[in-house]
Amino acid sequence: EKPGICPTAKEVLTTAAPCGTACMGDWQCPWAEKCCSSRCGHVCLAPEQDKPGECPKVRPQQMPEPCTEEDSCAHNRDCAQQEKCCFSGCAMR
Repeated sequence: EKPGICPTAKEVLTTAAPCGTACMGDWQCPWAEKCCSSRCGHVCLAPEQDKPGECPKVRPQQMPEPCTEEDSCAHNRDCAQQEKCCFSGCAMR
């Protein structure tokens, strides 16, 4: 898999660009492009750069009661500035 992340489906939907090259995986895309979902199906698109750094390693919490926290993010792009979306042991934060 090539570095970077696919643009969000919302960003892809708002572009008026032609559909581009159909693909099934990054290996079918030229240069640094990635195979991403779009309004046209899976096509080769220029990736966004992911935020630098790694999430701390956290083990799932061993609690007698189930976790009731809800995820506050799904991707790093959901977080402010240079913050990353990481697993807290119970939910994505």
